[in-house]
Amino acid sequence: MEPLAIVLDLLQGEKNMFFGFLIPSITELIYKYEQLFIKNQLKICLPLVEVIIKSIEKRFEKILSDQFLTIAAISHPYFKTVWIKNQVKKDLAISDFKKTVLDMFNANRNESTTDKPVVDNSEDEAEDSSFFSWSNVTIDKLQETSTISVENEVCLYPNRSPTKKLTSLNEFPNVKKVFIKHNTPLPSSGPIERVFSVSNAILTKRRGKMEDKTFEKAIF
Repeated sequence: MEPLAIVLDLLQGEKNMFFGFLIPSITELIYKYEQLFIKNQLKICLPLVEVIIKSIEKRFEKILSDQFLTIAAISHPYFKTVWIKNQVKKDLAISDFKKTVLDMFNANRNESTTDKPVVDNSEDEAEDSSFFSWSNVTIDKLQETSTISVENEVCLYPNRSPTKKLTSLNEFPNVKKVFIKHNTPLPSSGPIERVFSVSNAILTKRRGKMEDKTFEKAIF
C-alpha cells in the first residue's frame, strides 16, 4: 500500500501543489502497481493489487482522459509529456497542447490589438518601402511569421529536461500563460474547507478569507 499512501500525501499537500500533479500521479500509481503485478513480486497479495488497479482505473477513468487536466500536466515543467507511456496518447496530448497554446496566443494578440490600436503609416513610408526585402509581405504573412515563433516555442518546450523550477517557464511566455490558466484555479473543495472548523484552525486567517458571494456559491 506504500505507493497509494505516497500519492495521497502528495496530492493533499498545501504547498507547491497544482492541478497538473493529478493525472501524472494517478498514472504513476497505476504503473507501479502494474509492475508489482507483472514482476510477480507478491504472491499472497496479487489479487489485492489487481483489484486496486481496476478500482483506480474505474474511479478515475474520466479524469485520466480529461483534456483540461492533461494540458495542466503538460504545461507543468516537472511533468511535460514524460508521464505519458502510450505514444499514441502522447501525440494526441501534444497536439491538444499546441492548439491550446496557439489559441491562448491568438486571444491575447487580439486583446492587445483592441487595447492598443495600430496606426498605419504606410503612406508616409511609401518612398522607402520598396528598398526593404519584406516590402511585399502582407499583414497576414506577418501574423503567420509571428505564429511560427509560437509554434517553435511549443516544439522546444516538451524537449527540455523536466525541472521543478517554475521560473523555467519564463523562457516560454505563451506556455506560462497556459500553465497559469490550467494550474491555478481554485478547487471546488477549497472554499468549503474554510466553512468548517478543522482541528485548531478556528481562529486562523484561513477561516475568514471567504467573501460573501463565494460562500453563497459554495453553499447554494
